[in-house]
Amino acid sequence: MYDRQTDTFWSQVQGDAVVGPLVPESLELVSSSITEWGRWNRAHPGAQVLSRSSGQGGQGSYTTDPYGGYDDSERVGFGVDEVDDRLSSKELVYGVAVGSESKAYAEDSVGENDLIEDEVGEVPIAVVEDQVSGGVTVLLRELNGTEVDLSIRNNTLVSDNGSWTPDGDQVSASQPLRALNSHGFYWFAWSKFHPDTAVYADSG
Repeated sequence: MYDRQTDTFWSQVQGDAVVGPLVPESLELVSSSITEWGRWNRAHPGAQVLSRSSGQGGQGSYTTDPYGGYDDSERVGFGVDEVDDRLSSKELVYGVAVGSESKAYAEDSVGENDLIEDEVGEVPIAVVEDQVSGGVTVLLRELNGTEVDLSIRNNTLVSDNGSWTPDGDQVSASQPLRALNSHGFYWFAWSKFHPDTAVYADSG
């Protein structure tokens, strides 16, 4: 990513300044997920749209896919010589990094399960898809240092310790579940920046 204000190039995956006067600064990472506008709007009817224009000139409408068949092709473009073949290069994954450990969860696995209880390294996590908005959140599956076992009922996370929204906000619990940074990436991009990443067993 190019920052015109400071003439700095940033890694889109890691948020590190790679060229320019702000090297070696890093951006604060904020979690994001990929969903359909209709589902998001049903869950958040008051949500604001930043812009109706994508800023891509003649391809400026969000009703048109500017990438054409890019999603369906194994071609990844400039700068990627080899692709980790554990998943298809264009498989959409949700990547989670905790300390020096990282793991990828294929979008299809998340959608089929709604809730995945797992560990990244030795850290217990939950990968949760909001059944209304389609948004995906990764939560630390701990309260006061104790691991929590979760299930999902009627789009609510439930355990012996209480209940939470899919985002980890408390419904009938003493405290929220902490959200971890997670982002949706093509597999080739995630694996390039995290070559030692684990892959969730049901992915692929």
